[in-house]
Amino acid sequence: MVKLLLDAFYRFIEGIAYPMHKLNDAVKNALKLKDRVQQIFEIGELPLSNNSVEQSIRPSTIIRKNSLFAKATAGAEANAIFYTIVQTAKLNNLNVFKYLELIFEPGSEGLFAMESNSSADLRQIKSLR
Repeated sequence: MVKLLLDAFYRFIEGIAYPMHKLNDAVKNALKLKDRVQQIFEIGELPLSNNSVEQSIRPSTIIRKNSLFAKATAGAEANAIFYTIVQTAKLNNLNVFKYLELIFEPGSEGLFAMESNSSADLRQIKSLR
């Protein structure tokens, strides 16, 4: 049903004889993107919405915007590092607070003291979920 409506739409805009100004731009753009739009019928795994992608990059976009107003370069850099650590924890389904506690554990080097790929250390990180 969607394909029939889309085909009818393209037949209609191709039949517009002399589109003017903004309509002309819209028609050209729609026709230019026609092949890409048709891919949703050829590749069934393509999502019809990119909301999940938009939501996943939103925090980094906000961070970038907020960093523009930092008073010092070092402050902006520290802010970016902190948010990167938080986002990494979120992407790995970890409890962010517990992850930060592990990293910044007083009296030790926290996560930085862990050996790379040590199974005991990996178990400790996985327990933060």
